Amino acid sequence: MDITGAALVAGVRRCLGERWSIDEIPYINGGSDGDPNVTHVEVNAVRELYGPRVPAVLLSSQEACFGHSGAQSGALGAALTTLMMARGKACPTAGCERPAADLSFDPIPGTSPRPLDFDYALSFTYQIGGLKAVILLGSPDAA
Repeated sequence: MDITGAALVAGVRRCLGERWSIDEIPYINGGSDGDPNVTHVEVNAVRELYGPRVPAVLLSSQEACFGHSGAQSGALGAALTTLMMARGKACPTAGCERPAADLSFDPIPGTSPRPLDFDYALSFTYQIGGLKAVILLGSPDAA
């Protein structure tokens, strides 16, 4: 697996196209199940995509609650992200009490959701060997 995050960056840019800006995305549903390689991919990609605004970006993953179930985990991640938008809260990363020092985003450690009013979010899905999908999700109120 290439941990530079280049494929993920390209996928996000293709997903957003000319219509949306990364600045409109305050939350990402990450696909890492705690695997260091996938975490490095997300760290590097988020750093490249957001530049100096990186610390304000929330990226969490709930996959540790459900296990890695392949493509189904992507559908579950998209559904959970949609619920988070509807409820105005971003869920914490399952099992993350002390985040790694080199993260380029806020993984929402602990067990409490973070209040967040957001209309757009990205959801990442991985399969063995790398990136599978980047999905842009929008709330019904998104313009």
